[in-house]
Amino acid sequence: MPTHARDLRSITGGRANFHVEFGHYEEVPPNLVEKVLAANEREEEKETV
Repeated sequence: MPTHARDLRSITGGRANFHVEFGHYEEVPPNLVEKVLAANEREEEKETV
């Protein structure tokens, strides 16, 4: 997403526009919750060192 605007302008010769809009929230599957929490714990440990 960060380079989408630049890429779109490049492809269309600067004539195109786009609009981003929030769609919806969705519950995180349980198997991903564990991974996210573990990654968060690792980041917090790095910050305290």
